[in-house]
Amino acid sequence: MATDHNFRVKNGLEVGGVLIVNSSGQLQAVTATSNLSFDDNVKAQFGAGNDLQIYHDPHNSFILHNNSNGYFAIKNETGSLFLHGNRVDLRTSTGNESMLRAFLNGAVELYHDNSLKLITHSSGIDVTGEIHLDDSNTKLL
Repeated sequence: MATDHNFRVKNGLEVGGVLIVNSSGQLQAVTATSNLSFDDNVKAQFGAGNDLQIYHDPHNSFILHNNSNGYFAIKNETGSLFLHGNRVDLRTSTGNESMLRAFLNGAVELYHDNSLKLITHSSGIDVTGEIHLDDSNTKLL
């Protein structure tokens, strides 16, 4: 049945036990078995105060954690954004270059232009390339 008229439901709507919209018009539950698509600048918001927001503008993608002052940061006085995994990789948007890799109970690797420059290990760090120190009183042991 096709229609070009508005459809209005008062006091809530439940569709097949999967999609529930309460009487205030808020989505309460959804089960998705395919991709959810959002237009540019449309945010997926989580938390009572929209503390976590995920969105994309025409040029950039954002994962934002909101502090009590309304500013967004990865770490702030009201909490932190945590990424959990036995191995965490930050890669370029194409996925073909590493920027940072961290391993459970192991190394953290930092890359420049997909070239490993610094790696941590149980006895310290290894650096590939030059080290520039601004403080002339700094001593390397």
